Amino acid sequence: MSARALPRVPAQNPFRCSRRQWLVLVACAALPSRVAADDEAHPHEPDAHEIALGSLADAELAFAGMARERGWHAALVAYLAPEGVVLEGSALHAADLRRDGDAPPLRHDARPGQVTVSRARDLGCVIGTFAASSANASEVLHGLYLRIWRSNRGSWRIALTATVRTPGPVDFVALGPALRPGYRHRSTPQVERGRLLRLEANLRRGAATQGLAAPAMRTYRDGVMPRVGAQAVGGHAAAPAFVQVAQSADVAALGGAIDTERTGWYVHVWLRDAAGRWQLAHDLETPARRDPE
Repeated sequence: MSARALPRVPAQNPFRCSRRQWLVLVACAALPSRVAADDEAHPHEPDAHEIALGSLADAELAFAGMARERGWHAALVAYLAPEGVVLEGSALHAADLRRDGDAPPLRHDARPGQVTVSRARDLGCVIGTFAASSANASEVLHGLYLRIWRSNRGSWRIALTATVRTPGPVDFVALGPALRPGYRHRSTPQVERGRLLRLEANLRRGAATQGLAAPAMRTYRDGVMPRVGAQAVGGHAAAPAFVQVAQSADVAALGGAIDTERTGWYVHVWLRDAAGRWQLAHDLETPARRDPE
């Protein structure tokens, strides 16, 4: 089923623009000030990058609509890439989700907060919040999700998704603008993949994150609110099992088991700065449990 055929989420905000337009406006607000000034002085039609941000926002909002109407697992089955992975207690694929079904059905309200897209417009990262509740809404579980999307000829599919619980809804305004890559030159994805694997190996050996972490790095841990700023990254005994690198070699996502006992999972999102240095932008760890949402 294509993304265009899926139900859309009706706008539910006081702004005159739709939630999709609002997401894209927020995303574009994080562009460098010089670019923003030029855009203000010289109005223009949406460029390819803005169109890609909009199309990913469309896919994310359509996913949220299906999750609300038909359930979390049904939406994942519809949008998960053939090789996509869901870190939900264990590493699940589409076949696992189909076997599990969505019983008992839960109301799942997902709200995307920040969107990042690679310069090649083939890899995107969405950070958002969710609230899951039973049919009688006797208990509401709040959390945050990190979703990696891959585009194939303009059709976005989920490559990797993971969640953590939070004590309440997350205010993305308080976290600051979405983190963006700054690299604008040619590069070879295969070469950068090897470089990223070496950086991950250094982190597993307990190397300091100084110089590797973005100044506004986001850290997500289960049961607490996100933290902003360079933090120590836990050493992981297991090498990344999931690796996604944009063709423009400016956005990458790697994830795997926290240790050989698979007591949990980690996801790292790396962004490449203007000087060509990879910096860790998002660091998520989620325990090995089966989430009800």
